[in-house]
Amino acid sequence: MSKSTHYICHGQRLAMIEALFAANGYAIEIPLQASANGTSAMVMTCGAASILLGHVADSNRVEFEVWGRDPRTALGMVEALLIRLARQPQSSTYTGYAERFVSSGTS
Repeated sequence: MSKSTHYICHGQRLAMIEALFAANGYAIEIPLQASANGTSAMVMTCGAASILLGHVADSNRVEFEVWGRDPRTALGMVEALLIRLARQPQSSTYTGYAERFVSSGTS
């Protein structure tokens, strides 16, 4: 998987973030799915950029990752949002949401 930029925000923001990307040409490539541990995720794409949106089980937290060959437009949209987001630092030891979701097994 290519390098990604990872964000965390309040769980009530999932619909707003999904609508932001949809209004800017992103389409759902993989509909919302639940993993065995109750975590749910979906993937939206537009051109060479992808967004993985997920809700962490047993929390009021949404995590999402932006990745692809050209994620600059998506990152610009996210950074311009007037909501509180926690951008996670990139590191070689960070296990992104996508890796954790896939390793937990989807149902």
